[in-house]
Amino acid sequence: INFLSATFPNPFYPLPGSNIAGTTVSRSQLLLPYPEFTSITGDEPQGYSWYHSLQVVMERRFQQGFTIQGNYTFSKMMEATGYLNAGDAMPEKVISDLDRTHRVSLSGIYELPFGKGKPLLSAANPLVRQVVGGWQVQLTAQMNTGAPLSFGNALLVSDVTNLPAAGQTLDRWFNIDAFNRNSTQQLASNLRTLSTRFSGVRAPGVEDWDISAVKNFTFHEKWRLQFRAEALNALNHSNLNPPNTTPTSTLFGKITSTPGYPRFIHFGLKLTY
Repeated sequence: INFLSATFPNPFYPLPGSNIAGTTVSRSQLLLPYPEFTSITGDEPQGYSWYHSLQVVMERRFQQGFTIQGNYTFSKMMEATGYLNAGDAMPEKVISDLDRTHRVSLSGIYELPFGKGKPLLSAANPLVRQVVGGWQVQLTAQMNTGAPLSFGNALLVSDVTNLPAAGQTLDRWFNIDAFNRNSTQQLASNLRTLSTRFSGVRAPGVEDWDISAVKNFTFHEKWRLQFRAEALNALNHSNLNPPNTTPTSTLFGKITSTPGYPRFIHFGLKLTY
């Protein structure tokens, strides 16, 4: 593993203005056709990606104070935008890190049936109608599966189908026994064959529910007051960051943090005239 990384006295020393101007140089550098140079970079129009999806929309128009819309997307996004090995002729075809297999979004508004012109308490005294009437409840929600995981230049000791773990937990999100975790035996100067990402083992998904209540007051044709109460992440659901995917880490396979924010509740008043 460390054969090519071994160092020797630099036969080009001193070489002003070069990246190999030091007194030692690695064996891998000396074995290059032109060892006095390090690398050449350039851009080639070879990268591409493709996306397929099934999209379903369900909508109920505003009727009896109620409207709702739901969207579901079943999709797959692939890409070939990077090389698995520096000498490869074409980019690697792999599942994209932007791929989310399932995604659901919901939004809805409901006007509560109380007060003037509504089925309930429409004949109540003006004070009661002013208090209970004019309320709206709104909901937005989104849920989607997580991103495919990447393990770098790892060494698998088991079939890739054994990666997903049964009964995922925060301490063991995937099958860590499928990898060689010995720090002295990790791959270095090798031709990679392990895929950059795996569609079958993914980070946790995302789930978020936002709920708000709106009350409209009308004092005059030109004077209107709106009260809003909004709860972001109303269910106080903890979304999770991806697990650690470095085989030599003591935290390998563990989830140790959360993104986003806890439940936030906001109140506001808006006067229009």
